[in-house]
Amino acid sequence: MEISLRPFEIEEYRKRVREMTDAQLLAEGKVLRNLVYPKTVSSRPSAFELQLDICREEWRRRNPKK
Repeated sequence: MEISLRPFEIEEYRKRVREMTDAQLLAEGKVLRNLVYPKTVSSRPSAFELQLDICREEWRRRNPKK
């Protein structure tokens, strides 16, 4: 996972997540979960929370419930 000071680009991150293997996606999600929780009270989600949501969306897309 890369941490930088440039603005967070959602579409760029989604593209990167789509290219990850399942193992990489799970590892990315675990790291993000540890960065996000415990949640803090904020009026808008942090970049880490957005990244975690994107990872979860991609996992659900790859592994739909049957």
